[in-house]
Amino acid sequence: MNLTINKSTLIASVQPIVKPILGLAAAASLVGVGYFGTQFLGKAPMFVISGSVSTLGLAAQLARTLVPKSKSTFVQVEPKEEEVEEEEEVVQPTTKKRGKQS
Repeated sequence: MNLTINKSTLIASVQPIVKPILGLAAAASLVGVGYFGTQFLGKAPMFVISGSVSTLGLAAQLARTLVPKSKSTFVQVEPKEEEVEEEEEVVQPTTKKRGKQS
């Protein structure tokens, strides 16, 4: 049995496992930061900090979902007549044709 693993299949197979683990690690670290922040700063400042962070997260999520993705369009702007520079005409030298000449 021959098993080949390339980068794209490895990423595709590991990605469903990694995202929940990273989410759990982020949640655990937030709980730890909240606990130690409450110990050092007190209850009231931590309520203010957690409320502001929650509000920023909610605003970021709403901004992401409410703003439609715009398609980029390219607009070619024509230069004004006085800005147009005349291009010099390039003249190719005549070449001799091989073979019989009439």
